[in-house]
Amino acid sequence: MDIDRLRPGVYSMAPQLMTGLTNTWRREYCSRGVNTPYEKGRITMKIKVVFLIIAALILLSASLGAHHSFVATYDVQKEFTIKGKIVEITLRSPHSFFFVEAEDDTGSVQKWAIESANPAKINVKFNVGDLVEIKANPARIGKGRGRMIMITRTTDGVSWGGEPGQKVD
Repeated sequence: MDIDRLRPGVYSMAPQLMTGLTNTWRREYCSRGVNTPYEKGRITMKIKVVFLIIAALILLSASLGAHHSFVATYDVQKEFTIKGKIVEITLRSPHSFFFVEAEDDTGSVQKWAIESANPAKINVKFNVGDLVEIKANPARIGKGRGRMIMITRTTDGVSWGGEPGQKVD
């Protein structure tokens, strides 16, 4: 078969012809704006890889935004302070909880669930029975729940949350 008769865009015979052709012919053939089947496949694969990377980034950013919706759960414009005793600590990922019994406005003891940071971020040890003062953002719905801003053990003044990097996020 004569190579000159191969029309651009007709690939049916190209695989059989490509075996004995030189790189010079490939450059000439491709310079006419027609890709060989091999090069066309490479371009298609690059497009697929770029598309998959973009899709993965979009999906990851959406899940991160959904996970970190403190503004929807807590009123970050308001703060409250409670003083009480830790009755339970739940250290789990992604967020820990400190359960504190403290008096409310009426004087009755209420159990508060205070959401905190990941256990790996909390570098101060707190124990059940510790007397603490907690500054937190209140929950938008319901009572007895908050997002920790700072916790201080009242017996020795040890605290977490007041330094850069010590933040519930």
